[in-house]
Amino acid sequence: MFVCRRGTFTKSQINWSVVRKEGYPIARACGDLEYLLDREKGFDIYCDHSNLIQIFAPGREVKQHVKGKLQRWALRITGCRYTIEHIAGEHNLWADIVSRWGQQPAEPTMISTATVHHVTTRSESAVSQLRPLEDEAFKWPTMSEIKAV
Repeated sequence: MFVCRRGTFTKSQINWSVVRKEGYPIARACGDLEYLLDREKGFDIYCDHSNLIQIFAPGREVKQHVKGKLQRWALRITGCRYTIEHIAGEHNLWADIVSRWGQQPAEPTMISTATVHHVTTRSESAVSQLRPLEDEAFKWPTMSEIKAV
């Protein structure tokens, strides 16, 4: 099972720290999808934010420096059976693909400086690394290929 969800931060959430913005979707998904995630074998969480690995790592006590929302979120998901793994940001193309899925291709933009004008356009024949689904030869990776990254 592969679940993708999206959302937009509210006005107050926009002011959260990066670690809260990264942790919120994990805690929210674990709460909202608990009926799907309550499995004997558990489930895997892949994250590109290394601090969240320390905060949400199962089997570890909640650290003293983790306060407020993050501590409540960590406690909320402790009832779940899961493993959490770090994927470095430059290797986490799937998160970028999913977050941009369904968006219209970017319009050419005008970038200007004091003396130079430059127009950036997207070639119709080039397939973006962030939009491999547009490539006719695209193939979904297997779970072992994802874990190998």
